[in-house]
Amino acid sequence: PNHYLKLNMKPFSIAGIQMPVLAIVGIIPLMKIKLDVLMNVFHWVQMVIFNELCALASFKINAVAFPNKIQSDFQELLKTCRKWLIPGSFIQLVKRKTYSTTMIINPQREIVVPCSKMYPFYSYKEGMNVKSEFLIWNILCVARFRVSICYDMWFPEISRTMSINGLDVIINPTFTWNLERDKELAIVKATSDINQCYIIDVNGLEAQGIDRSLFCDPDKKGLRQAGPTAKHTYRG
Repeated sequence: PNHYLKLNMKPFSIAGIQMPVLAIVGIIPLMKIKLDVLMNVFHWVQMVIFNELCALASFKINAVAFPNKIQSDFQELLKTCRKWLIPGSFIQLVKRKTYSTTMIINPQREIVVPCSKMYPFYSYKEGMNVKSEFLIWNILCVARFRVSICYDMWFPEISRTMSINGLDVIINPTFTWNLERDKELAIVKATSDINQCYIIDVNGLEAQGIDRSLFCDPDKKGLRQAGPTAKHTYRG
């Protein structure tokens, strides 16, 4: 049931948490509960990923500057479990400008690198700014990782540039629903195949997503997908 990424030297286990997300207010307390349950039941998992804008919802009134107390709270959770954590993404406030940004927290509770969305979806791009850094980080003896955020996956220039630079795994916290979800799943599979990389695409439920989180490998041998009505923690 557990899906390992068999890459450079040793297997690496990743879990995506697909859960209901509210449209206006955040669900950080529920995220903490889900993370705690996951770590107690599936203690071997080495990285945990939530979907896009899971923590504080998608309204700009919820924008936060980095660093902030929310980051500190998630870092505190890792004191006992010592895992990699990508808690979805946030609307980041930087000098009156807003960005859709995710953070990667390592097992030592350090923020490895913040990564901002490069292509906001049309409905949400009003007032949103973008960054253009192609950021990759390395987990020693495992793989080279990059986070894309939702609509970024639709632009092949990003994944191709990363692949040329030795990328192994794309992590894609997303918020897609209706017809866009079918299209994104096709894009994820094609991108994985074309660039010969793993893609972890974690979607939300209800107000922010229409489920079907997808773990995809370039050979399609280890592909895993959450069901269309799943409302529980999904293990990739």
